[in-house]
Amino acid sequence: MIAQVPVIVPEIKIIPNKPQIFNNLLFALNSAELINKDAPELNAIVNYLKNNLIAKIIVEGHTDNTGSVANNLILSTQRAKTIQQYLVEKGIALNRITSIGYGDTKPIADNKTEQGRATNRRTSFTIIQPLQK
Repeated sequence: MIAQVPVIVPEIKIIPNKPQIFNNLLFALNSAELINKDAPELNAIVNYLKNNLIAKIIVEGHTDNTGSVANNLILSTQRAKTIQQYLVEKGIALNRITSIGYGDTKPIADNKTEQGRATNRRTSFTIIQPLQK
């Protein structure tokens, strides 16, 4: 008999109306193929949206500045759409999801270093939660 080892997943805190970076989503190199489709972050977002039916989500894709501007825009758009499609497959209505690719136009780190470029290659999301009256 093989002992089952518990998997410890750090708490994922979703903060409405604040942009957040996906920290554990992995895409294949130069591709929109999601490697870890069961990422806890994605599942936390699905659960949040299923429990907050008036909430919407904006998914953004970003790249570093290597490669052409056109290819970066295409790749970032495709990655955002991959996340959008995942959410739809999990039962979130398409009209609650906006996906946008920005290419390399919104860096958050210096593209002159490998670490900076790695930081700029990201996907992020914002949960739009209307204020309760």
